[in-house]
Amino acid sequence: MAVVGGPSSVGRGGIERRAERASSHVSARRPGDLPAVRIEPEKEWAWCGEQRLLLSPRTFAVLRHLVEHPNRLIMKEDLLASVWRDTIVSDAALATCIRDLRKALGDSSGAPRYIQTVHRRGFRFIGPIASLTAAVSAAGAGDPGSGAHEQGR
Repeated sequence: MAVVGGPSSVGRGGIERRAERASSHVSARRPGDLPAVRIEPEKEWAWCGEQRLLLSPRTFAVLRHLVEHPNRLIMKEDLLASVWRDTIVSDAALATCIRDLRKALGDSSGAPRYIQTVHRRGFRFIGPIASLTAAVSAAGAGDPGSGAHEQGR
């Protein structure tokens, strides 16, 4: 019988190999390969590269909060308090927003490129973020007739 964390051949070595594979999987992705996300807070618009993301107001607010705190673990409770303020909602409302964000960004929970889940704790934005200057210049270059207008609210 092997002791957990003991010197057995399956114990610690297996854990280290799994952790090594997981970290190499994450570091193998290069942020430069992904379109950067940019936020236009005054219009409540979000972009992924040149594509405008059609998001509900709450989903936009979740993305904005995550992007404002890149690479930082944002606890579920903090997101709920920030986005829903005094409204009482379940974790399912947040899960729906995260699912919608992943779909809009072409992301997945299994191999995250933009939004990383920290099991039972919260989320971390790990994708590239465009500077505010890039957002302003891109907004000026957009075609108002392109169909990228506000989603019906």
